[in-house]
Amino acid sequence: MDPKKFSFVGPSCGHHASYSFFKAIKYQKNGKQKILSLGEFFFVKIWNDSDIVSIGELQLLWEDRNTNQVLSSLRLYFLPEYTPEGRLDSHGEINIAHHQSGPEISEEEEEEEEEDGLVGCQF
Repeated sequence: MDPKKFSFVGPSCGHHASYSFFKAIKYQKNGKQKILSLGEFFFVKIWNDSDIVSIGELQLLWEDRNTNQVLSSLRLYFLPEYTPEGRLDSHGEINIAHHQSGPEISEEEEEEEEEDGLVGCQF
């Protein structure tokens, strides 16, 4: 990204060696000014010649004061069909495992809890 197209928001929030860390950047898109902060999600087109779009999560922003190089760390999320294994039958399923710790209860008590809708709930 061309350094002239964005700027850091606020002062640096930390330093380590020659690195200065920041919490957000300000940039312009379609004539509107926008701010992207750490932890926010946005769409990322990885390759110019491909329609594959992923979701990026901004993890870290920093600048190397020795080289004036601006760097970022992103976590990328892809749809399963865009991975080497592709979409599997298990994708999209929600699997919930129940583990009960503590004193064991009788079958009678468990049936009562099931009727009340309390199995798996801990208060």
